[in-house]
Amino acid sequence: MFLYIITTTILAIVLLYFFRQRQLRKKNNSIRLFNIALRSENDCNFEQAIGQYESALTEIKRTGNNSALKTKIREKIKLLNVVLQYHKR
Repeated sequence: MFLYIITTTILAIVLLYFFRQRQLRKKNNSIRLFNIALRSENDCNFEQAIGQYESALTEIKRTGNNSALKTKIREKIKLLNVVLQYHKR
C-alpha cells in the first residue's frame, strides 16, 4: 500500500512537471514570434512584419495567455497598416 502511494505521487509530480513545461513552451513561442516580427519591422519589412505579428497573435489566441502582449500586437498591426498606406501614396 505504501509503495503504491509513493509511486502514484511520483507519477503525478512528473506529469505536472511535463504539463507545466509544455505551457511555458507555448507561451515562449508567442514571444519568439513577436521578437521575429519586431526584427522585421526594424528592417523596414512592414508586410512581412504584419504577417509575423498576426502569427504571434494567432499563437496567443490558441494558448489563451499574455493579454498585454495581445494588445501590443494589435496596436502594432494597426500602426503598420497606417505606415503601409502612407508609403503607397
